[in-house]
Amino acid sequence: MNMITKKLYAFWKYDTFPYVLGGEVKDINNKGLVYIVSYLGWFKPIIILPLEDGKIIHEKIKSISDDYTNEMKLLRKIKIDELFKICPWLKT
Repeated sequence: MNMITKKLYAFWKYDTFPYVLGGEVKDINNKGLVYIVSYLGWFKPIIILPLEDGKIIHEKIKSISDDYTNEMKLLRKIKIDELFKICPWLKT
């Protein structure tokens, strides 16, 4: 039974960058776990915020994560190119 009277957004720890995920809270159980519809599961939150505040932070986290992914792809390409310059036989 959903006992939430206002819309909330929760964040929980994750094991890869950006080390946090978040979503709109559908329910909170008596153990303090939150149910997030977009992830179809219960999670232990590290913070619960008003919905709009959570969405703003989530967008900033997503932007940082997207930048990180793009920069890592670029770095990988740069380093592979460097490797192929000294070891051209690896291309084949």
